Amino acid sequence: LISNGSIDVNITGWAAKGSASAPTQTTSDHFEGAGAGSVVTNTTAGNGAKFAVTLSPSTQYTLSLYVKASGSNFSTLSIGRDDVSGTDVDCLTSQTAVTTGWTNFSCTFTTGSTITNSFIYLDQSDTTSRTILFDAVQLQTGATATPFQLGLQQINGVINSPLAIQNFSNSTGEFQVQNAAGTSLLKVDSTNTMVTVANLTDSVPLS
Repeated sequence: LISNGSIDVNITGWAAKGSASAPTQTTSDHFEGAGAGSVVTNTTAGNGAKFAVTLSPSTQYTLSLYVKASGSNFSTLSIGRDDVSGTDVDCLTSQTAVTTGWTNFSCTFTTGSTITNSFIYLDQSDTTSRTILFDAVQLQTGATATPFQLGLQQINGVINSPLAIQNFSNSTGEFQVQNAAGTSLLKVDSTNTMVTVANLTDSVPLS
């Protein structure tokens, strides 16, 4: 539902929220692909980036994205949507973004009965001017956020040589193994140096 969630080619569709500077594309740091979004918030709460999308009334959606802090960590990240123009409805608040890697955030919401000029957003709740990086943004109907993808690949064979996987940047979703329903059974988190296995009560540190 987000036509430019990868931001690999340009920043088309993304706009400033509040009095933030216009979002730009950066190719020097990204979660996936060749680019990510970057927005300078300036010194007003509620500033950030938004993307216009046509929401249906009384419908359940799941919004997910990856965010990285630039300069210093911060814990005032919010994501959400406007059903009615001018009325922010936060889906997550007081979230922490770090400079050491890309963190995945997702939340599920149900729209109201009236929809006018709807959009999704990420912003800050404080008044510190900062740069926020964002990538792999997707909006899906239902209560499940699937991994961000631009397509599918199949490898029908046996890999009989050493294999190393090295992402462009650290993230909370470096590597995943999922079942057919899209539920993660194994997840490697290079930002926090953790491996999470389904049905275990605790994640396993790698160091």
